[in-house]
Amino acid sequence: MKLVQKRSRKTGLPPGTLVHIGEKKPAKVTITAFNYAGARCDERKDLLLDGLMLPTDESVTWVDVGGVHQMDVLDSLGKQFQLHPLLLEDIANTDQRPKLDDYETRLFLVMKMLSVSDRQEIVVEQVSLVL
Repeated sequence: MKLVQKRSRKTGLPPGTLVHIGEKKPAKVTITAFNYAGARCDERKDLLLDGLMLPTDESVTWVDVGGVHQMDVLDSLGKQFQLHPLLLEDIANTDQRPKLDDYETRLFLVMKMLSVSDRQEIVVEQVSLVL
């Protein structure tokens, strides 16, 4: 377990610049969409960005993005869902502290998820929610 973490800095870059800060993950980014309507739940896995068309009916769609280390994917998601550049910057910073930000049309929540690995070590992951 690391007691001191070396934090990556993006010194000199303007606010809203997408730079991944935190542990680099070798895995590819995965995108899964869940569409809830009444008692029905439709799940679509391994989506590409162009496959994320949101429904126009009364349903609710949850988009699960596994991995935020590829800035081109994060940038495309931001454009598709009209997310503020500072919100995207906070998602890319996986060393972010838990917080809640109120953007006029949505809420942004950052929290930490704790789990135990097979080697009985505590694993900390960032969860970012845009509501």
